[in-house]
Amino acid sequence: MVLKAIRLFLALFAFSFLTSVANADNLTFNVSGTFEDSTTFLPGPTLSGEFNVDTVAGIINWASFTVGAPYSVTLTEDLYSGPLVIDANDTFTVIFLGSVSDPNALISVDFQPSSFIGYSGQPLCDMSENCPLSGGGWIATGFFPDSNDSSISYVLESGAVTSAVPEPAPASLLLVGLVAFALVSIVPRMKEV
Repeated sequence: MVLKAIRLFLALFAFSFLTSVANADNLTFNVSGTFEDSTTFLPGPTLSGEFNVDTVAGIINWASFTVGAPYSVTLTEDLYSGPLVIDANDTFTVIFLGSVSDPNALISVDFQPSSFIGYSGQPLCDMSENCPLSGGGWIATGFFPDSNDSSISYVLESGAVTSAVPEPAPASLLLVGLVAFALVSIVPRMKEV
C-alpha cells in the first residue's frame, strides 16, 4: 500500500513538473527606470512595475507601472498593446496604459521587438537611442502626467527589464492540491494498518 502511494505521488509530481515547464510561455518581467523632463532635461520621476507576456500568442496579459514622485501614479488600465508601426521599416511594440485614479495620466512603454512572440526581456526604448528610426532619430518610452497638456512630458532616460518568471500552469496547481489531499487521506490509513 505504501509503495502504491509513493508511485502515485511520484507520477503526479512528474506530471505536475512537466505541465509547469510546458507553460513557460506566460512570463512576468520587472521594469525599472528613470525619466527625464523633455523640456528642461532635468531628472524626473522613477519608473517601476511589471508586465506579463504570453510569448507564444505575442500578447500582453496584464501590466502595472508606477511613476514615482512627484506624481506617484500607478497605471494599469490597458488602452492599447501591440504593434506600433512608424513606417514600413520601423515597427516597435508598445503598451499604452492609463490610470483609474488619475484619468489624464498616460504612459507609452515602447519596446524594440516588433512582436512579443518569443519575447525574452529586451530593454525598453530609452534615450540611449537603442530604438533608432530608419529616417533618423529614435523612439523612447514616455510619461504624460496630463494627456491634455503635451507641454509636460517625460522621456525614459534609462530603463531595464529583468527577471522573467514563468507563471505556474493551472493543471500543475490542481495536481499539487490533489497530491496534498491524497497524502492527507493516505497517511491516516497507513497508521491503521
